[in-house]
Amino acid sequence: MSPLTLEQHEHFWEISEIPMALVSPSGGFVRCNGAYCSITGYAESELRLRKWQQITHPDDLEGDLASVAALRADLSSRGYALIKRYIPKAGKP
Repeated sequence: MSPLTLEQHEHFWEISEIPMALVSPSGGFVRCNGAYCSITGYAESELRLRKWQQITHPDDLEGDLASVAALRADLSSRGYALIKRYIPKAGKP
């Protein structure tokens, strides 16, 4: 199978029902797809003004920060997975 073209990658990013966000090392949102915007209630332009830490459920923040620290400590790691809760734009978690 051939690798995806940039155009195909962009198409799948946009139509995916899987929420995806690209964040900077400081936690700022760089890019979010429609599914991510839908579950948080924020437009992508609004998310770009925030950091993921600001919309993470308070009870999940410590574990999420620990996972990020472990990921940074082991650059060969391919990532981490967790069930994540958010503080939606509409109000309290």
